Amino acid sequence: MALTASAQEVAGSGIIVNCVCPGMTNTAMLLVGGAEFINAKLAALPIGRAGEPEEIASAYVYLASDQAGFFIGQSISPVAAVS
Repeated sequence: MALTASAQEVAGSGIIVNCVCPGMTNTAMLLVGGAEFINAKLAALPIGRAGEPEEIASAYVYLASDQAGFFIGQSISPVAAVS
């Protein structure tokens, strides 16, 4: 709710507010969970692997581009899972 409210509040000023909610990503932060945690999370993903930072970054690049000008108050979730 806060995302859409914020987006609506500033959209008239030409400011676009969106959100990227990445899933499990192969970063140093993931390693903190330990092998048991990582293996359990990987087993729950249909593709059986974490995303790479470059794969997640493409969502940010898109939202920062002129092509995303009609996306207002949206959450994009690159999570490699079926919802």
